[in-house]
Amino acid sequence: MNKINQITPSFRKNRPLRQPAVSTNKDTRLKLTDRDYAILIFVATNRFVTSRQIRDLFWQAADTHNHYSRLRKLVRAGLLEYLVGDNSSRLGYRLTQKGIDVLPSEILKAKAISHRSFSYRTSFDHDKLLQAIRGVIEKSPLVSGYMPEHEVRSLLALRHGKEEKKDSGYKVPDGLFELKTDKKTLRVAIELELTMKSEVRYRKIFRELLTSTDFDVVFTIAANERMTEALVAIANQVKANDPIVRDWPKKRGLYFATLEKVLSEGQKAIFKGDGPPFSLGSLETRTSKKPQGQHNPNTGC
Repeated sequence: MNKINQITPSFRKNRPLRQPAVSTNKDTRLKLTDRDYAILIFVATNRFVTSRQIRDLFWQAADTHNHYSRLRKLVRAGLLEYLVGDNSSRLGYRLTQKGIDVLPSEILKAKAISHRSFSYRTSFDHDKLLQAIRGVIEKSPLVSGYMPEHEVRSLLALRHGKEEKKDSGYKVPDGLFELKTDKKTLRVAIELELTMKSEVRYRKIFRELLTSTDFDVVFTIAANERMTEALVAIANQVKANDPIVRDWPKKRGLYFATLEKVLSEGQKAIFKGDGPPFSLGSLETRTSKKPQGQHNPNTGC
């Protein structure tokens, strides 16, 4: 149960001492285990999860198929439901209202309720890839405090006093984390772009990213090389021609990489942009060896 304790350290003190049995439609009763509650909490903090994610997180390597049996029981008990794609294929799992009701805190319940509206394939693909990217990023010892998009959205809405809308004046990135360097700790925003939007929309996006006070650097991960080149060209036009960006006292550093490289090369994937190219791996090496006081003026690295 070590993995469970790491994921939900406050779980045991929040749950009741006696676990109520959960009745199913077949008039049988399922006694929830610590692992069951940890799974429900994990699903609650994500929009949806796959069976493989649950297996890797909550089962030992030797238990190859036991997770399927337990997940089926949670589905039959009405706590989880299948997330179905456009072609009726099963994509993963999400909480039912009944599953939300047994969560140990009101904050988790509110978060899970806000996630239930996301059930389309495009959202699933985007979030699934972001989870994979997060896995790559968090392997770096320089990275801490990763926040997924829904948490960033809540944080920035409180900070700006309003939710992100067309004319709200700020941009909610797909993720936010802290990157430690020998000089300082940077706030890094993640943007994942899978399909090309209009140039007008991207000009607005890059203006908000470059003039944001919510982070220091932006890592944009694009679907392919062609899309990366197009985004770099638009970003350069904005930096050169947008009067707001041109006169902004401290523009944010923009760096680009392709999705394929990030997922296949991991810590060795190269980001290119406003300073010298780097990877998280090379940044770790450079940070550990660099004398104090030397840093890249664009990224603080």
